[in-house]
Amino acid sequence: MSAYFNGGVIYEIPSGEDRFDLEVIPPFEIERIMIYGSTSPFVEINLTPVGGVYQIKTSADTIGENTRGITLKAKSLDEKDKAAEFSEAGIVLKTEK
Repeated sequence: MSAYFNGGVIYEIPSGEDRFDLEVIPPFEIERIMIYGSTSPFVEINLTPVGGVYQIKTSADTIGENTRGITLKAKSLDEKDKAAEFSEAGIVLKTEK
């Protein structure tokens, strides 16, 4: 599984290289898809292999809470201590029969 994606590139899910298809099945309702991106690695996300994909065991709330935050700390001139850029985007879909 890749943890790096190029900016400005459109990624198709599933792509021709993926070993799965997406199928909408009941119950039909509102679904929310969230995408998280950062210039630094995220906290560890608990994944379990399921066929050709991974099932995320970490709750969506936990991922959001652990990927950003604010704290006070002493200033540092060390390059590795610079803040990471972070972005979060989402879309709401309504599935129907």
